[in-house]
Amino acid sequence: MSVLKDSSQHEQVSTLADALHAMPDLLLLARSVAPRSGSSRFTGVTFWDPAMGSAELRDQIVLGVGLHPRRPEFALAIEAVRSAGATALVVRAAESDLAESATAAAGAALLMLDGRADWAHVANMLRAMCAPQSRELVATVALGDLFTLANTLATLADAAVSIVDAAGQVVGYSTHADQPIDDVRRQTTLALREALPLSQDADYRAVLSAQGAIHLPTDSGGQLGRVARAVRSAGELLGTVWVVQADEGTAAATGQLLDSTEPVVAQHLLQARDDAAERDRRTADLLHALFDDTGAARRAAAELLLPPDGTHTVVCTGYPVQAVDHPVRHLHRLMQLVKTVAPGHFSRSHSAIVGHHVATLLTEADPARVRRFAENLAGRDPAVMVGIGRPATTTTHVGQSHREAAGALSAALAPLSTLRAATVDRRVAAFDDVREQLGLMRVAAVLDELEITDSDDAAGLLALDAANGSELSTTLLTYLDAQQSVRTTAELLHVHQNTIRYRLAALRDDLGVDLEDPTKRLWLWLRLSTTLDRRVGP
Repeated sequence: MSVLKDSSQHEQVSTLADALHAMPDLLLLARSVAPRSGSSRFTGVTFWDPAMGSAELRDQIVLGVGLHPRRPEFALAIEAVRSAGATALVVRAAESDLAESATAAAGAALLMLDGRADWAHVANMLRAMCAPQSRELVATVALGDLFTLANTLATLADAAVSIVDAAGQVVGYSTHADQPIDDVRRQTTLALREALPLSQDADYRAVLSAQGAIHLPTDSGGQLGRVARAVRSAGELLGTVWVVQADEGTAAATGQLLDSTEPVVAQHLLQARDDAAERDRRTADLLHALFDDTGAARRAAAELLLPPDGTHTVVCTGYPVQAVDHPVRHLHRLMQLVKTVAPGHFSRSHSAIVGHHVATLLTEADPARVRRFAENLAGRDPAVMVGIGRPATTTTHVGQSHREAAGALSAALAPLSTLRAATVDRRVAAFDDVREQLGLMRVAAVLDELEITDSDDAAGLLALDAANGSELSTTLLTYLDAQQSVRTTAELLHVHQNTIRYRLAALRDDLGVDLEDPTKRLWLWLRLSTTLDRRVGP
């Protein structure tokens, strides 16, 4: 960037203070050295080279890769950048090391680089600040505030902007009402994720393979064009930025905007990820203490700002294990979905991943409102199932509400018998809806502990089916569920009635199963209804 001459332009040039503000965790001013003013401007960034002349160093932030205060060449570098009028020298060193060089460094600004920072990323970030658009992002957007970042980018591009993380979740979008959008933008904003899986999206793959921003023109179906760019830091994909390009004539300018601001956007995505991870860890710790009824439950409730006289309800959300390829990734996506949907229903909620589900604590007593929230969650993803606990009138009973919600979710996830599956749609299950099934599941656990089921008729049927590939146990359970109706059983299993009669005859004549004995029927129904569910369940 050329040096700007007039005063108004001079004020627009990035300063040392801007650089420190933009990367507070990566760059630190060495306090042991008397620095130049924070208002010292810089017009570029360069890596240290002893062969560079004064003109090449003036008003530059010099990255001293390989320099260290304890090496002889450090004093030469300090003198060179000081006499040439460089803005600052950045070194990877500790304050204690720089203190020994305070005399030699007098009059120059020394910045300390965090040991985890990547030199290339820092260089790109500082160079981006020399662009007017990036300076505006640094000056007006708090680090990690992705929604304000999207709105600021939308102002600069005069077009709607969406920021998508590496998992396909929409983590920020602009809200300017006067900027045109299409149905795809509306749908992704509503669902807060990309409509297609990223692996199946050709446009997304094209964006990732490009070195910079690319233009995706308006298609014949009426979808507006896009200008998009991948955002990376030290080679790691952090996400993508998408601009709705209604005016094809400004696509090149939009691409230049995304290219110039990419390092700044990367810094915001990194900070947002770190902030979210820290909040999630703290919330998870507090919810675990509350759910487990530990001695820290009262303190956890206070730190979560739960009203002591309020009514709280726990909702647990999960996927059937067999429905997803990457359970951990889907859990984190589900967590993001819950955290996004909940504020639209309740003024206060807290969510955390607990085991294999997402648990959400709501300060809410109205079961109808809780169910609407649960149904909204289930409606966002056809694989999602939700369990609802009973309201807890005190914080000490929150743990019980969580256990009930987790139990209701496990019952919803468990397979149903053929008859029940044909008549019940239970993607959202309140504890009272599945109380009986939960009771049966616990009875099954007790029966296992009693060790009285190893050689009974049900065990024999299951073993025979496993050995021969037959379906006698499923047929018998469906027959008992259907109140011993051959016609209904045949309809449910999609076979002829004679097939059912043949199987029942085999049970009676070949295996000696007495279906006339009501106690035997009850025992077989109990054993098969619980064992079959657990055998094929998640």
